[in-house]
Amino acid sequence: MRLTLSIFLIGLVMLLSQGCSGESQAETSKADKGTAVRILKIQPRPFMEYIHTTGTVKAKNQIRVVAEESGILDKVYFDKGRRVKRGDILARLDNKIIVAGFKDAEAALEQALINEKSARLLHKKEALSDNDFQLARLNRIRAEAARDIAATRREKLGIKAPISGYINERYVDTGAFVSPGTAIFEIVDLSRFKIVAGIAERFIPYLQTGAPAEVTFDAWPEKHIVATISYVARSIDPENRTFNIEIEIPREKDIPLSPQMMANIRLIKRSVDKGIVIPLDAIIESESGRFVYLKNGAVAQKQNVTIEAINEDRALVSGLQANQELIVVGQRQVADGDTLIVIQD
Repeated sequence: MRLTLSIFLIGLVMLLSQGCSGESQAETSKADKGTAVRILKIQPRPFMEYIHTTGTVKAKNQIRVVAEESGILDKVYFDKGRRVKRGDILARLDNKIIVAGFKDAEAALEQALINEKSARLLHKKEALSDNDFQLARLNRIRAEAARDIAATRREKLGIKAPISGYINERYVDTGAFVSPGTAIFEIVDLSRFKIVAGIAERFIPYLQTGAPAEVTFDAWPEKHIVATISYVARSIDPENRTFNIEIEIPREKDIPLSPQMMANIRLIKRSVDKGIVIPLDAIIESESGRFVYLKNGAVAQKQNVTIEAINEDRALVSGLQANQELIVVGQRQVADGDTLIVIQD
């Protein structure tokens, strides 16, 4: 029994020794061969840094049509959704006092014309003094002015469209009494659009009117517009601490825009003709800072870098030079001084 147990233990020790020897040989073989990596030769290239923000689509003209006289909303000729032209009568107010005032002014003017005519005849016959004739003439002028005022007030009982566009809203129902200044309609001119956005104050030094802007829309993600900044505010909005900008949208017949749509805006912050641009994934973060690995001869060399700007999966960095060989695959499996095996594409 003891002999059998001894033979078993000796065999087990021999097996374990062979296994350890195999692992040691594998590790030694790996160390001799090195770590497989891919490299990218650094060459200066253009780089664009962008400011990303969102904005709201606004109609070039979107106004409220208000009543200039008081009265009862008697008739509505155009309702929501209808297209109107400038000068169209949208609705009419009923105000009998204004109508009666116009008739009274017309009668007063007719009377003043008759009095002036009689005064002129008497003045020619020297039966009326110059002062009396001038008084008759001035009364006629005053009567004409009063008639014009009354006619204007009567005309304003018809609510006219100040611009061409679509009626987006009607605020007052038929039969309701309205006062001067009461909003009755909202008209939207859909022939031209602009985008209004707020920009953080730290970005204002990079923006100016006429600068290009790339715009996309959540509602139409496949559409892309290149527009220009038409306005940059010179004072900050105290509520949100941003500067307002406006982007003029060119006439785009294939994009059915509507007011209050959300727009995604990309503005150029900085343009570099020749910079050291590397894949963002090649940069490794550590407690002591950011670094990359370069191929220096046959070994890996750690090199600290500073990120100047990021655009999608690319980074503009300092700390590297042209023609250096950057490890872009396998960089997280190597250490400073490790032997490298470069895999060709």
